[in-house]
Amino acid sequence: MLKLFNKISRVINKARIDKYAKSEQYRIINEIDSKYNNSLLDRSKKQYLAHKFLNGRVHFFVLNFISFFSLPFLILVYLFLSVLNIFKKKISVNKKLIVIYNNAPAIKSLISNYNIIYKSGFFICFKDLTYIVKVILKFKLPPFFLIKFFIKITQYSYSFNKLGVCVVATSSEYSFLSSALTDYCHFYGRKHFNLMHGEKLFNIRDSFFEFDKAYIWDEYYINLYNSLKAKNGQFEIELPVIFEELIDKNSNQKKQTNLVKYYLNGSETKEQLEIINSIIKNSKYKNIIFRPHPIYSDMKELKKLGVTLESSTMNIIDSIIEAKVVISKYSTVLFQARYINKSIVIDDVSNPSIYNMLVDTDYILLSKPHLKLSELC
Repeated sequence: MLKLFNKISRVINKARIDKYAKSEQYRIINEIDSKYNNSLLDRSKKQYLAHKFLNGRVHFFVLNFISFFSLPFLILVYLFLSVLNIFKKKISVNKKLIVIYNNAPAIKSLISNYNIIYKSGFFICFKDLTYIVKVILKFKLPPFFLIKFFIKITQYSYSFNKLGVCVVATSSEYSFLSSALTDYCHFYGRKHFNLMHGEKLFNIRDSFFEFDKAYIWDEYYINLYNSLKAKNGQFEIELPVIFEELIDKNSNQKKQTNLVKYYLNGSETKEQLEIINSIIKNSKYKNIIFRPHPIYSDMKELKKLGVTLESSTMNIIDSIIEAKVVISKYSTVLFQARYINKSIVIDDVSNPSIYNMLVDTDYILLSKPHLKLSELC
């Protein structure tokens, strides 16, 4: 059911990242913040309203309409499953066990202090039902919020009751369920951590969240999230272990290359790709390798352009290390390349509105040494 909602969301949700100026987003954040308290479930409700503003009323009307009729059925199913699970053995908590969801990148402090597992499943019991009833009665939450929350509860319940973990770690600050799931973790006496997964800009989608700990890559992101009204005091700065791999592999790289690579995000039009290719050909670099986005790039369109594409078999770490110059609009790849002192170029030409948005939102890499694509002309 959750997969169905996510598919509908992707079809309906057409909001671009540059759709609203920072000032407009900030006005809405303050407006929402003034209407509710800062309990964990209130924080999730505020983030839900931020998503509603960003994605549109029609989007959420459709999702709530479907959820309204699905919710009673889901509760009946949960009641039935709870009866079946009465006599199933539950595992007691292991204070050294942590489960990681959503492909969240591991960090050294967690590896050192916990036994990490990557396993998911579904479970529901009467204890969960008492929590669900409390949420329904105490908080006026929309049907889509409730049904998505209750489905996620079964995943977390499995972690607590069948795996015995003491911490759930994820990468879901963008989800309006993040704070609500922190509340559910506290109901079980467990903790909820968030691990930064990729580059972040000022985006109302990431507002108001609260975890027990939120690991970020740079002090810049503390200021960013504080401006988005996320809970202050939850942040700790620590890079994922993948950055250590970057340093190690880069230091062992003996052969120097002159490769220039453009990392696509999948939103580029044919015209934008032609502009990028033309600028590079008229610059001192002459040739460029395009790395398609693994999910969103239109491979047929790219092949029609006759550009050089990087092999899909090359992993991202090796790709960055091999490059001399890394180009993108905004990307985690730019952060990683800058970290190992590669030359980075920010595309300010192919989609000027995106670049203006980066300036408006104080994109972290604009304050670091870099070139602009227009400067290569």
